[in-house]
Order: sequence, then structure tokens, then C-alpha cells
Amino acid sequence: MSITNSTMGGYTQAIADLPPEAFLGSLLWFSISQADVDISSAKADLAAVGLDFQKDMRPVDAFRKASREFAKKFKQRDDMRSEFLVRSVGEDGEQAHRFIILERAKFQAGKKRQVFYEKVAEVTFNRGTKKNGEYLNHSVECRRTTANLGTPLTDEEEEWLTARLAEFEGRYKHLLTHMDSHAVRTYVREFIYSLSGTCVKESGGLYFVKQEHAEVIAKLQAWVKKVGSEFHTLPLLNLEDQRQMIMDAFEDETVKEVERLMGELAAILKDPSRTIEEKTFDAYGMKAAELRARVTEYNAMLGARADRADTEIGMYAQQVMALSSRIRQTKTFKAKSV
Repeated sequence: MSITNSTMGGYTQAIADLPPEAFLGSLLWFSISQADVDISSAKADLAAVGLDFQKDMRPVDAFRKASREFAKKFKQRDDMRSEFLVRSVGEDGEQAHRFIILERAKFQAGKKRQVFYEKVAEVTFNRGTKKNGEYLNHSVECRRTTANLGTPLTDEEEEWLTARLAEFEGRYKHLLTHMDSHAVRTYVREFIYSLSGTCVKESGGLYFVKQEHAEVIAKLQAWVKKVGSEFHTLPLLNLEDQRQMIMDAFEDETVKEVERLMGELAAILKDPSRTIEEKTFDAYGMKAAELRARVTEYNAMLGARADRADTEIGMYAQQVMALSSRIRQTKTFKAKSV
């Protein structure tokens, strides 16, 4: 869907005087780039306009983000290409570990490509503890391991690695209190879905939210613009072809989600020795209920029936019931069953 500024201007001017009931809802699309948003300020700004933001950055997520910043692909020099890769090498209840690996690939005409790997650094996350919802005593460490490299780092590689090691702890601490572009994008997308929004065009990041949420979306739009990004809305007239477009998109998205969930359940049911916790079973059941509620909502809004989505959800619900035999038999579960 390609929408130019002139097209939008003419369209919005033509519909400016129409009453709210003339609209089905709005199409939304946004672009988040180079965001660096203080989480405390975001909470205050959003709360001031009646919007909610409860999610804090977990220390382990800040560690993962800071670690990824070591990754770098360098320009090919003569017949050699090099790249720094970030590899997870294990996590447990106390620590998480990443190795920074230098990959060098040698290309020569008429010869098989040669690839070499050497570890150049280690980064470690110490989880600390969590008490009353607060993370305590967490920290990060980094260690250079280039003393015995088979081939010395180039000047460009050396400069990049040295800078990242020096900045690593600072970047970790910064990411604990700030949202980058990915975090802002995730918040906006999840907010749209919390309003029962539907992705109309996944490749283009185009979403639909019904008309009753227009005021809330306007507040979200203002905040996104305030943090230096773009957010656009286009009112959608309540016409037959528009309703059909939204229904098709809603069914496609719902069926895709159900197929993903059924894949998870199939993997569990395939293993005869696999058991699950009661809360896992409940979560799958709640998801079935949520999907059915969305179907009912969209049926009423669009004046049609999402038969394809309803059929898929029915199959999923049956699969969830089959999962009940895999619930781990704890004393609590047995007592509840009785």
C-alpha cells in the first residue's frame, strides 16, 4: 500500500466533516529510528495522557543488547573478509556468557574458500537477585582474549574491539534505563495489539485499529512523535470493500497465530514422556479463549463471519484438551481435580 502526502491530504480533507460513525477505524503505520528514550520520562509522559507503560528493562536483556553491539562486518581487504560474531555459550541461574568470535574468510580464485574462527573476547553477566520486583547486585564483566591469536588483528579490527570493550559496561548501564529503537517499536506494536489491532500488511508494518480507539491512538501518535519518530494514521471509511480487506487480514493473522500454537502443542504431544505444568496448560487454554473473543469482536464489527479463523481455533481448542493428560501430577493439582 503506497500512500503519498498529496493523496493523504486530499483524502483527509474530503472526509474531514464526516461523523465518527462513518468510519470503520484507522490504518496505522510507524517508523522508529535511532531512538534513545529514558524509561522514567516515558512512563511519566505516557501516564500524563492516560496511557500505561509498566515494562522495565530486565538486566539480562540489557546485557544481551550491549553484547550484540560487538558484532561488526568489515570491508573485504584483498582476498580476506572478516567479521566479529557474538555467540551465546550458556546461561544458568547465576550467569550468562557470550564469546566474541573473529571470523576470517579467505577467497582465492580457483581455490576452496578457507574460514578461520578465533575467540577475541568474553563477556559475562552476573544475575544477582530479585527482591520485591527489584533487581539487585547484577553486573557485567568483559575480558580480552587476543594474546595468542594466530593472526594479529588489523588496525580496523583492533580499533573496533578496543572501543567496544571500553564502552561495554557503560552501554549496559545505559540500556538498563533507556529504550532503544527495538524497545520503542515493540512497545508501540504491543500497545496496538492491546487495543485488538490487526496487522493488515506485515511486510509494510500496516495495522488496523477500530474507530472507538481513535482518541487513544492520537495520544500514542503524539508520544511517538515526541521521541523523534514517525507515526501516521489514516481514517478508514465503513465501506463493504474496506470491511472485507480487514476481515481477510484478521483471518490471515489469526490462522497464522493458531498454526504457530498448534505447532508447539504438536511437539509436546509427539513426545510420550513430556509433561507440562498446570500453568502452561492454563496459558494455552486462555489463548484459545482470547482468540475466540477476538473472532466474536471482529464478526460484530465487520458484520460478517470469520469462519476460517473460527474453524482453526476449534481445532486448536481440541488439541489443548488433548494436552490435559500431560499435566504434571502435583499434590495441588490432584487436590483441585478431586
